[in-house]
Amino acid sequence: MTEFKRGRSGERRLAGSVRRLSVLQLLILLAQLLVGVWVQAYARLPRRHPGAGASSYFGGVLKAVPWALEHGSKSVALHTGLGLLTILLGIVLLLVAIAAVRGSWFLATLIGLVGVVGGAYYGGRLLIVNQPQSTLLMTVGLVVAVIGYVLAIYAARSSPD
Repeated sequence: MTEFKRGRSGERRLAGSVRRLSVLQLLILLAQLLVGVWVQAYARLPRRHPGAGASSYFGGVLKAVPWALEHGSKSVALHTGLGLLTILLGIVLLLVAIAAVRGSWFLATLIGLVGVVGGAYYGGRLLIVNQPQSTLLMTVGLVVAVIGYVLAIYAARSSPD
């Protein structure tokens, strides 16, 4: 009987972690959206920078992201840094869901991570080829991520019976 209670207590802690981390992720995504709107309105990417026009996506991103963090405008650097933070937190949330062995948490956090990675992919595309539609597709990724993390909060709202 003691083992069962300890297991339920651990699951409640994991549920609390999923909820708190999902709320944190949503707040970071909101900040990411606001900074992204600022970047779109006021920041200009130079035509030439490391990674710009690269023929290989990953090769270009590996050059463009460090450039954006170190030499981009403050808003571009902040937007890029927040993007990297959302990827890291999305992975942590998915690992917590896997550790909890809860299918609904896993699915919700996976949807969130897919949205985050999709948005990041198009953020990388924007740095490499500077196509305006990349901004729209980053926003679509953000919407998918928000849906996933809201579902994660809902799924972890209480410990299952």
